[in-house]
Amino acid sequence: MFKSDSVDVQSAKDKVLRQADENIILNILGLMNETPDFHDFDGALVSANVVVFKSNESQEKIADGAISTTHREGWYAVKRSSLTAASPHVLDAILSSCYVASAYIDRFGGLAWPTEAGFIVFKSDASESDRQRALKNISDSVLKVENYQAIPGLIRVSFKVTTGDQVMSILQNIALDPAVQFTEPDMAFTGKNGGVPTDPGFVNCWGHLNTGSGGGVKNFDMHSTNAWNFTTGDPSIAVLVIDVGVEQSHPDIQQTEGRDFTGGDISGIAGGDPINTCDSHGTAVAGCISARMNNGVGTVGSAPNCVSVSARCFIAATPCTGSWTANYSWTANALNWAALNGIRISNNSNWYGSGSSSLSYAYSVAREGGMVHFACAGNDANTNIWYPANLISVNAIGAMARNQTRSTFSCYGEKLFLMAPGTSIYTTDRTGNLGYSTSSYATVSGTSFASPYSAGVAALMLSKNPTLSPDDIEAILAFTAQDLGDLGKDSNYGWGMINSYEAVRSAAMACTCFADLDRSGVVDFGDVGLVLLDFNCVSCPVSDLDGSGIVDSGDVGLVLLRM
Repeated sequence: MFKSDSVDVQSAKDKVLRQADENIILNILGLMNETPDFHDFDGALVSANVVVFKSNESQEKIADGAISTTHREGWYAVKRSSLTAASPHVLDAILSSCYVASAYIDRFGGLAWPTEAGFIVFKSDASESDRQRALKNISDSVLKVENYQAIPGLIRVSFKVTTGDQVMSILQNIALDPAVQFTEPDMAFTGKNGGVPTDPGFVNCWGHLNTGSGGGVKNFDMHSTNAWNFTTGDPSIAVLVIDVGVEQSHPDIQQTEGRDFTGGDISGIAGGDPINTCDSHGTAVAGCISARMNNGVGTVGSAPNCVSVSARCFIAATPCTGSWTANYSWTANALNWAALNGIRISNNSNWYGSGSSSLSYAYSVAREGGMVHFACAGNDANTNIWYPANLISVNAIGAMARNQTRSTFSCYGEKLFLMAPGTSIYTTDRTGNLGYSTSSYATVSGTSFASPYSAGVAALMLSKNPTLSPDDIEAILAFTAQDLGDLGKDSNYGWGMINSYEAVRSAAMACTCFADLDRSGVVDFGDVGLVLLDFNCVSCPVSDLDGSGIVDSGDVGLVLLRM
């Protein structure tokens, strides 16, 4: 008799509670007004008017038309405009979540948001007592402090908070401390890799030896086969592959056990394998560095006897679009781990949708510690070289085609360092049915593959001369590159096409003992003068530093490189 009345009363109560829930969510997030833009290393990320929340509930339990996934397990997104239309269980899921934040649109159109942690970088002259005082001021909100041993001054702080606004407020306040250089939230963001798979049946490694077939220009290549007469690499020289993971059991990749940093652990966890069906990019990248030589199968990398080390720092989006999601700290953690473990070369064949001051600092400090960095310039065919390749501490690598033209997709510009083969590159692929093809190999194109080729050449150089610094490596690569376009460095080709043979040969000779001809203890213009005195001499073995049989400009260049 009273059933319909009770339903009406309950409906009215639900409506009141629903409106209260919406207001609570909006107030918690500071979303009653427009969310201000967030400024990262590269500029502003605009408000997405989206609520992002973290929940331990399964996706099936939370599934609703008003909710979308973020390609990050356990994280969900709801448009602010959808809150009024969301079902009660959506509001319950948000209110019962362990963390809620406002989101921004990153440069690739993906979502970026502050996670429950942030970075603090102290000034170089800050004492330990200054640091402890600054941290004491936020101690009530701190869950854990992690120090980067190889990146002094940088710490990551996990907070006891439930909202992104709280993270932002804490970091803004501690940034006012005189001992602090800057602070930054550990943002979740998206990115893309720099490679597009093409014909998996192509097997001609023209980047190593261009025979002129297929429209190529004969001998326009890295001259790898000549470089391998000097060395095929030393297994003690490793290249860090910052990517979505490298198949650890691939039979044709020379590698040592990698690490997975996507769990947030500062030291990662042992492994580094691809996890989901779209984590294919890193395996193709690693093959360009250290695919094995003379094993009777597949392809060969530019440094076949050196090793790749997987640093899984990204989680590929599904379905496979070439995009991924990550936190700033995952890459910083990988660089820190690599520096602590003596890895001296890093490769990052990816573009980040959001730039990080803390990560940029980590790249710079790692380079100061002896690690040389390579990254793909990007595939947008314009002058906008993407982060992190646009950093001063990172070498931006563009892509060339076999016909001696810049690849149609390759980015270029003032920051461009070198060019390397990047179109129709035959490399390793995930085994079985996963990856870009149904075999263990694929032909791919992109600046993604020019960059690891270059990193492999650097590995060969260190194999011959482990005393080289990042400055030495970069100077030799620039000096020995095949000049393209305008004389010297230009915005279309950088220093030109990388030349593995000349770079490795110069590295082998680039010792002070060779260039210090007058034995003064320093390489200076006195040594240049001695080479010039013997210029064009065909029987002057002391001044003939490169062993070419004649004293010429190459010998002058080797002295200048060591000054």
